Amino acid sequence: MKKMIKLLMSATMLLGLAACGGAGEQQGSDSTAAGNSTAEGASFDYADVKIGVLGHMQSGETLDALTVYMDALSEEVGFSYEYVVGSSYDEQTNITAVQNLIASGVDGIVLAIDSGTPAILQECEAAGVFLSAFITDMDSSFDELKSSDYYLGNVNDGLYDTSSIGEKAAELVIKDGNTNVGIVTFPLLYFPQKSAAIQAFTKTIESHNDTATEPIEIYETQELSFSALEDTYFNNYPELDSILSLASGFVHPTMVSADKTDVDLYTTGFKKDDLDAFENGEMRMMTLSNVEAVALPVAMILNAVAEKPFADQPEEAERIDTSVVFVTNEEELTALEEKCFYFTADIDQAFISPEDFTQYLTAYNPDASYEEFKEVLVNMSMEDLMAK
Repeated sequence: MKKMIKLLMSATMLLGLAACGGAGEQQGSDSTAAGNSTAEGASFDYADVKIGVLGHMQSGETLDALTVYMDALSEEVGFSYEYVVGSSYDEQTNITAVQNLIASGVDGIVLAIDSGTPAILQECEAAGVFLSAFITDMDSSFDELKSSDYYLGNVNDGLYDTSSIGEKAAELVIKDGNTNVGIVTFPLLYFPQKSAAIQAFTKTIESHNDTATEPIEIYETQELSFSALEDTYFNNYPELDSILSLASGFVHPTMVSADKTDVDLYTTGFKKDDLDAFENGEMRMMTLSNVEAVALPVAMILNAVAEKPFADQPEEAERIDTSVVFVTNEEELTALEEKCFYFTADIDQAFISPEDFTQYLTAYNPDASYEEFKEVLVNMSMEDLMAK
């Protein structure tokens, strides 16, 4: 029904009939709209466009930064958005949340979660609502989604190939002189892409062992079912001196409670509460993805609503990489604290400013390029941050 309404509105616009206030209204050079969307050259009024964002975050730095960023984009362009909390494992919670968003009149939904996604897509298709995703690799559902006209693709939580994380952690383990290392991860059944990090880590260590006078022993991988590492882990491996954690936030608290902060931790994920542990040398590596990467799925929804997709947009949806930001030393930590939007929530430090964002909306810039936007997302690394 929503799609039919938009088609009828488009036909009305072609006949030159002016209408007030609907999503799909053509914008003249002297018209006014919400936010700053009156920039010359804009050919679409987004004032009545609403985007839903569904994620598992209830609080924390990621949600704080995402909120500031979405506020800035919506103010610049004129659309509105609503963030709702879903579940990492309860499909029905997410399906119900999407049904509620659709009932509220959203034109598109950005998922920061992957549970119940095929059923969610069916709901969106039936309602004529576009779907995209952010900081999720969609491993459980991507093949079922990618050919739908209503699924626009997803931006991964960093690089889909996680090998670089494993390689970086292994290099640091070797540099730090550690010789007994454990690997902890979320279930590989649900996060199979983490296997690439484990394999790269193992391969790098094994290559080192070929010539090392003191080889490094790698213990059996421990999979966590979304619960904290148990204290008994350290009893099982009394010689342990380091851990590669692919289970963000679920290892360090146990190290503290078990009085094992002398073990070096190389972990994915980042929280401001971890800064003391990093500065004390307990954490030797942290990673994060830039929330500015949400700009691409939002832009694709806005372009789809305006019926103006990127000219170079592929017919089938893609997984899209974004930079992994590694923090491994004091210089990089300083750059994070002073220059990273994720940390400061200062919109002036965003890799993609709200003004730049409009140039990826085809209603503002008919020559906007999907491939160029993808290239921007993989040039938001620590090196790029330090070069600011």
